[in-house]
Amino acid sequence: MKVNTGKRGARIRKRPPSAFEPDELLAFRVRKQIPFSFVLEELSPLGVTAKSMFGFFYVYLEERLIMLLRDRENQPERNGVWLATTSEHLRSLSEEFPLLPRICVIDTGRNGWVFLPAKHPVFESYAFKACELIACGDRRIGGSSDSARARAKAFVDAGGKAAVAGKKVKDRKDTTSPVAQVDLQDRRTGS
Repeated sequence: MKVNTGKRGARIRKRPPSAFEPDELLAFRVRKQIPFSFVLEELSPLGVTAKSMFGFFYVYLEERLIMLLRDRENQPERNGVWLATTSEHLRSLSEEFPLLPRICVIDTGRNGWVFLPAKHPVFESYAFKACELIACGDRRIGGSSDSARARAKAFVDAGGKAAVAGKKVKDRKDTTSPVAQVDLQDRRTGS
């Protein structure tokens, strides 16, 4: 067998062939368990979906991000339920959970988070309260409806020159899209 030492002229170790067939390997694939599954059970009549990304389970109601669920061994102080909100609703939403320390209310500019830590003594009651607010249609919970996808669509619909969400967007000189091609023809003809 050759061994790779990372230097020029190094030998490369060949792996022995797998003792399992590819179909048998799928049986060993371990599915991640969704943390705090009682939250999803409470919200299941609403038709929420959960997607695993970056160590969190992202919970969506239709296409709107409403919360993150985290329960990992590394950095256990960050385990719990993270409620997505906007900066304008952050203060009023945090008042629904009066026993939370100020550090659990996080403003990121346009969006914000109310963090319900799993180690908090009233974690489960606060998590159920958050589910109740969502079930009652509280619009304070949920990320900004002005998603990146919506901003990109508005940009394309306006010919790549739109002001989106109050911010000026640069004019991109992409000649591959049909909108850009029409814009390029207009510039050439002077109309």
